[in-house]
Amino acid sequence: PKAAELALEAGEVSCTEISPDTVVRYTDSAPDGIKMHVAGALQYMWMGMNTEHPKLQDIRVRQAIQHAIDVNAVIQGAYSGTTEISHGIICPGLIGHRTDHGYSYDPAKSQALLAEAGVSGLELDLKTLNVQERILAAQIIQAQLGAVGITANVIPVESGPFWEMGYAESGDQWKDLQIWIMRYGTNPDPYEATQWFVSSQVGVWNWERWTDPEFDDLYGKGIAETDPDKRHAIYVRMQEIMDATGAYVWLNHEPETFGYHDSIAIDVSPSGEMDVRDFGTA
Repeated sequence: PKAAELALEAGEVSCTEISPDTVVRYTDSAPDGIKMHVAGALQYMWMGMNTEHPKLQDIRVRQAIQHAIDVNAVIQGAYSGTTEISHGIICPGLIGHRTDHGYSYDPAKSQALLAEAGVSGLELDLKTLNVQERILAAQIIQAQLGAVGITANVIPVESGPFWEMGYAESGDQWKDLQIWIMRYGTNPDPYEATQWFVSSQVGVWNWERWTDPEFDDLYGKGIAETDPDKRHAIYVRMQEIMDATGAYVWLNHEPETFGYHDSIAIDVSPSGEMDVRDFGTA
């Protein structure tokens, strides 16, 4: 992204996605001839935990990790405050979006849960895509976990191997997967986000590897229900179930932001995909 931003400002490319710190810079003072377009924040990012890994099988350990993370500090430090805090997998503006979640930032409670579980000297591998802001987020989380006595080894991973880490058909690497930063994109209906966490997705996209009959049942009901208020309640309940697994630390809803030359008109979907075929002149 940084190389593309330099090329944009040098006039060598016409449009590119830009990073959060550049969003701040362009908001304050964009270079001459460059405009900025912010697509809808139909992305949801979290830190996941493998519930089947021996170090993380005890729910108290997972809950301790949940309570150890100050997400506001992650958003300010890694994303320059440009993203909205997440409370689950349903994005802002959609049916089922929440304004709170089922755990809090509480380092003292985190330490108490670790002590209750009889765990000390815990060391975990924290994997993330090799992307600047996600590495920064991982490093902030690393420091926060360190403050409660958990050592996190930040491991950046290139795109190809990253997307196979929890995919069971690619081998046994999922057995070594411990904690990771993950982002999915969605469309403007909550069924799309929830479909990846049903029981049949264990070892596919449900890398946290938990199952819940109520969640599976609600997934079907959410698709069939036509009353918006009832649908909202269904998707809120589904996210409450996810909270209760202890396997998620919700991070943010990251918008896709683009810089482009004012000589062109760009077309970007709310989920952040550029439709270059519909680009034109300004």
